[in-house]
Amino acid sequence: MTKPTPKEREDTSESRAWEMGNSMICSWILNVIEPKLRLSVAFMDTVMAMWKNLEQRYAVTNIPKVHRLKANVAECKQGGMEVVDFYAKLANLWSELESHT
Repeated sequence: MTKPTPKEREDTSESRAWEMGNSMICSWILNVIEPKLRLSVAFMDTVMAMWKNLEQRYAVTNIPKVHRLKANVAECKQGGMEVVDFYAKLANLWSELESHT
């Protein structure tokens, strides 16, 4: 979420609330990550910048799992299931696949 920028003579309470929330979450991230990593993100202004930096370094796609999920989607058959149950199973596979890609 981007920081709200109030126009002239507008209420700045939303901007202050955003800054307080951003600071709180930045502090939380700095307190839970490995001490060795803290310096690499400590001087970033926003949680989003911290998160994107950490994600870029550590997000790894699990290729075998993605392949297995794609195969499961391709092989998914209704068989004796009701349409509602079959759709729920297929939607669950799609959702899991989306979270890994």
